This record gives sequence, C-alpha cells and structure tokens, in this order.
Amino acid sequence: MASRRNGSAGRKKEIAEHQKERRRALQARHRATLAGLFDNLRKVVCPLEKTPAKWKILHHAKDFFQEQEAYLEKLLSLKAHPETALRARSGSRVRGVPARVTGGSGSSSEADPAEDLGLSQSTPTSQPDILEFEGWAPPLPL
Repeated sequence: MASRRNGSAGRKKEIAEHQKERRRALQARHRATLAGLFDNLRKVVCPLEKTPAKWKILHHAKDFFQEQEAYLEKLLSLKAHPETALRARSGSRVRGVPARVTGGSGSSSEADPAEDLGLSQSTPTSQPDILEFEGWAPPLPL
C-alpha cells in the first residue's frame, strides 16, 4: 500500500514537472512571437538604423494607425457615394490628368474626395488642357 501511494505521489510530481516545462516553453514561444511582432512594427513605423525607445515606436505606431484609419474612412465614404467619385474623376482617365479644375474656390472639405486621397498628380494643369477632352464636364458642387 505504501508503495502505491509513493508511486502515485511520484507520478503527480512527474506530471507537475512536465506541465511546468510545457508552460515555460509556451511562455518562451509567446515572448519570441511578441518580440518578432514588435521588431516588425518598429521596422514599419520607424525605418531608421538607430532604434528609438519603445514608447516612441508605440507613439509612431499609434499615429500611423490613425492615418491609415482616416484614409480608410475616406475610401469608405467614396465607396458609399460612388457617383460623386465618378463625377469628380470624369476627365482623369484619359491621360491621368487630375480632375481638379477649380482654383481654390472652396475649402478643403468641399474639395474633390479623390484629391484628398492623394490620387491627383502633383503637377497642376491648366483648364484648357482638361477642356480639350470631348464630353468633359466640371464636377458638380456637393
């Protein structure tokens, strides 16, 4: 009877040791995964040779994600109102000419949504260049 108790106690100790090893291995794997993810985040957000402090990386990441979220919101608003985006880009498909024709007559909130997304080119074009296209009509005000 004593050997049976001694055997079960040894078995329980063996199981506990095995569980402890598994738990430590799992924690080490999680730490390695988190370290890899953080390193990838640092490379994307702060592509510098010098490694900044962790709080700076996280601050840059927060700003990066906020910019991406704002960009996504603009894309979703364009998707919700596709007729506005098509009107605004009516002449831009022929030669990649930006659809912006009006010269600063409205505020940035009334500006072309495609322009806000950085889809327009950086070189300004004059109105005669754009008007040479057949069937082109200026975008309707919102």
